[in-house]
Amino acid sequence: APGTAADYANMIRAGLRLYQSTGDRTYLTQAKRWTETIDRHFWDSEHGGYATSADDTPDVIVRMRNANDDATPNANALMLANLVTLFLLGERDDGLERTQSLLNAFAGPLSKQLFGHFGLLAGYMDVLNPQHIVIATSADDTSSNALKQIVRSIGLPGAVCEIIAPNSSTASDPAQKKPVDGKSAAYLCVGPQCSPPITAPDQLRQALMALRRIETA
Repeated sequence: APGTAADYANMIRAGLRLYQSTGDRTYLTQAKRWTETIDRHFWDSEHGGYATSADDTPDVIVRMRNANDDATPNANALMLANLVTLFLLGERDDGLERTQSLLNAFAGPLSKQLFGHFGLLAGYMDVLNPQHIVIATSADDTSSNALKQIVRSIGLPGAVCEIIAPNSSTASDPAQKKPVDGKSAAYLCVGPQCSPPITAPDQLRQALMALRRIETA
């Protein structure tokens, strides 16, 4: 059966999560390919937002387009979060332009029925307050696993975690986020501002808990 927007949005989300957990760029590459497909065949260039069915699906009379959740989050809500993640990872040449077009497309329904659009609202919070956690690992340091475990043990909904392998760089920040004096280092970024490098697991835990308190305040 032809794939729907929800199929692609969920697979993109899965690929991005796996990349954040493992650092394996194979998952990121596949997520980008699926994003190219959903942008090409599902995006409504006239009204904005992603339609439920693709433009080359042969047996669809009307291509529906909405952002309200049902038993699962809506594809447009998922794609809003996916686009923010790709932007933070340095994989979107258009920045957050498409996220703004998506939000504009459903601003009316969102203002009239807030309770039916919690997925979109959650994605909007990611647009307003993007959070990016980078762990730059060192080949000669054993503390990188401890830093990773700290990040995974503290829930920060919407935060993007990126693991940079030794002697490598990423599209999001090709030069600056590096290990410090041979020790793996974590960087906490909110919007355009990033923390100094954090090498001690206990210090990282305190910083993440402080960020979480700010979120829930």
